[in-house]
Amino acid sequence: MSQRRKILIAGAGLGGLTAAGLLLQAGYDVDVYEQAPALGEVGAGIQVSANASRVLRHLGVQEALEEVAVRPERTEFRLFDTAEVISTIPLGKPHEDRFGAPYYHVYRPDLHSILANRVEE
Repeated sequence: MSQRRKILIAGAGLGGLTAAGLLLQAGYDVDVYEQAPALGEVGAGIQVSANASRVLRHLGVQEALEEVAVRPERTEFRLFDTAEVISTIPLGKPHEDRFGAPYYHVYRPDLHSILANRVEE
């Protein structure tokens, strides 16, 4: 008799919820345990590069992410005293073309909420 494996995840942060969502999608029985009494708005903005956005796409949350995130065109490094640009890293379409997935800036609580909603589904 084949029995479905149960997975326990300690922590409902970004990593725990992402893992839970992917494991649920793969057909596992998952329980997530969190010590905080409620999930709340903790954190600031985060950067989501292609490695992470590819995982979020696979999880099926890219559309929701697109509604709250921005796709910066580039990152500029400037001298502190003159604001002269000393280096630029292209993002936007060049990043997506090179790495196969978008680069985002997103408010951490928004991403956390998207992941929590996905797991609850």
